[in-house]
Amino acid sequence: MQETVIDFIRHGQPEGGSLYRGHNIDDPLSELGWQQMWQAVGESAPWQQIISSPMLRCRAFAEKLADKHQLPVSIDERFKEVGFGSWEGRSRAQIKQANQAE
Repeated sequence: MQETVIDFIRHGQPEGGSLYRGHNIDDPLSELGWQQMWQAVGESAPWQQIISSPMLRCRAFAEKLADKHQLPVSIDERFKEVGFGSWEGRSRAQIKQANQAE
């Protein structure tokens, strides 16, 4: 029986900094986020395939990585992030402040 290994990697920092982003906010990776992603994967490519969320902060890097290593890439809607409701687009500090005012 052949072993299957699956690596999961979370996206780097998106533009706009640390905010709660679900499937309703599709910010691209920031310059720092791109650096974080390349640093996380290094130069090796032990994968046979890359599957990504359709969110730009995930998809753009997945496509660049696949291109660099000549790997097939698939975009799968099921990897889309959940929504954060009223927290969507807000920072932890903003949420804390709003909750203290109530």
